[in-house]
Amino acid sequence: ISHGCLKIETVINSRADTKERVEKDERTAFATAKVIVCVSEKHMLILSEQYPEFAKKMTFVNNGVDISPRRYVEKNMRTIAVSGGNRNIKNNVYVCKAVQLLNDAGYHCKVKIFGRNYPECEDLSKYPCAEYMGQLNKEEYYERLDEIALFVVASELESFGLVVADALNCHCSILLSHNIGAASIMQ
Repeated sequence: ISHGCLKIETVINSRADTKERVEKDERTAFATAKVIVCVSEKHMLILSEQYPEFAKKMTFVNNGVDISPRRYVEKNMRTIAVSGGNRNIKNNVYVCKAVQLLNDAGYHCKVKIFGRNYPECEDLSKYPCAEYMGQLNKEEYYERLDEIALFVVASELESFGLVVADALNCHCSILLSHNIGAASIMQ
C-alpha cells in the first residue's frame, strides 16, 4: 500500500541530502511488489509519473473514511484551520501569509495550525494571525474544528488527506489544492 512518494517528499521537505538513498529504497520496494495499491487515484497518477516503469503494477482504492457529521456548532467565521504543522510540504506558510494580507486590510482572521512546530522548518508563529494548536486527541481536535469556518489543505502533495473527512464531519467549508487525493471522495 502506497500513501506517499518519498522521491518527491524529500525534495519538498528540504531533505535533498537523503533523496538518492530514499529513492533507491522506494524503487527497490516497488520493483519487488506484485501490485502497488495507492490510497487514491490522484496519488496513483502522480506515482506513475514518477515511476513509469511500475505504472502497470499500480491500482488504487480510496482510503477508507468515516463520514459521521457531528451536531452543528455555530462557526467563528474568521477562523481558518490547516494541518500538518509547519512542514514544507503542507504549504501552510502561504495560508498564513495570505491571511496576514487580509488582516492588514482589516479582516481580523486567525489561522489555527494543527500539528507540530518542526524546528527545521519556518516557525509560523511569527505571523500574528497564526496559533499552533499542537497535536490533539480526536475529541479535542473535533471540538476545535467544530468552531472553524474554513479548513484549507494547501499541500504540495497529499496522497489522500484524512483531514478532509474530519473537516466534513465538523461542518467546515473546505478549500483544497489540486494535488489532494481526497478530492475524489467529494465528487
